[in-house]
Amino acid sequence: MKKKISLGVWILIAAVLSAGCHSRVDWAVIFTAKGDEYARKGKLDDALAEYNKALLMMPGDHKIRGHFARVYCESQKWNECLENINEYVKFYPDSHAEIYFQRGEAILHSTGNIGESINSGYSEAIARDAKNGRYFYSRGLAYQRLGHSGAAESDFARAHALGFSEVVRPE
Repeated sequence: MKKKISLGVWILIAAVLSAGCHSRVDWAVIFTAKGDEYARKGKLDDALAEYNKALLMMPGDHKIRGHFARVYCESQKWNECLENINEYVKFYPDSHAEIYFQRGEAILHSTGNIGESINSGYSEAIARDAKNGRYFYSRGLAYQRLGHSGAAESDFARAHALGFSEVVRPE
C-alpha cells in the first residue's frame, strides 16, 4: 500500500531540489537550527514544525528526537516527551544527564510509575552528573512519595550541600 505524500512535503522536496547546493543533511541541520531558535523564543509549535521538516530530510537521524523531547517536556506533553526520549536513548544510551532527568520527569507525569522514574530517570541523571542538586532533589521527592523517608532525606541533604536553592521538604 502506497502512502500519499502531502502537498507540504512536495513543497519541501521542491525547495530542497531547487536549492541544488544543499544536501538532505544540510537541510536537516538548517531546519533543526530554525527549530532551536523558535524553541528559545517560546514558539514551541513552530519549533516542532521545523523539527518535523528535519526528520523528513533525515528520517534515520535519532538526534532530532532529542530536540523533539526537549520541546515536548517544556510544553508538558509528557507522553510525547517520553516517546521521543526513549527513541533517543535507545540509539544514544551514553547521553548527557539532562535527557535522563527529563526522562524521569516524563515517566512520573505520563505513567505515574515512581519507581521507574527513579531508576530509569533520576538515578541515571545522577550517575552522569552527581553535582546537580536538582537531580537529587527530584529523586528525593520521588522517594518521599514512595514512603522511603531515609532515601528522601539523604537526597534532600545532598541537594542542599550542592547549593540547590529550592530545597523545601514537602510534607
